[in-house]
Amino acid sequence: VYEPRFILIDEVERLSPEHIGVLNSLMATGIISETKHGKTRELELDTRVFAAGIRVEKLPKDLISRFTRLHFAPYTEQEFIEVSQRVLSTGENTSMDNAEYIARTLWRLHEQDADVRQCVQIARLSRGDRQRIDEVLVALRKYGA
Repeated sequence: VYEPRFILIDEVERLSPEHIGVLNSLMATGIISETKHGKTRELELDTRVFAAGIRVEKLPKDLISRFTRLHFAPYTEQEFIEVSQRVLSTGENTSMDNAEYIARTLWRLHEQDADVRQCVQIARLSRGDRQRIDEVLVALRKYGA
């Protein structure tokens, strides 16, 4: 039986109600239980849980209270550009110039609500072509939310 020392959860607010129940039980008692074919087995774990989420207010209050909550400030413009350049140049094979162009333009559109994932989408749609980048950005300005 695998007994993880740590559990890392991203987008914790997207967990199903069943998984939230299991997580809450684990964090409250250190015990998880499983019922199959009418038989229940329990496992005691010494596990630490780390989770990240944006809309954690959707989670049950008793679960939220089991975490130490940390709030991080949004990216500054320069941080957003640097992170976007790193992500796009390494993960999407985008030139640093195009990555910076995408990031700066998105920042102008959304400022602190700018999202690196949207930079990735633009890079993928444009396939490194500056004209396509501009076309995607024009469409975002016109039709984007």
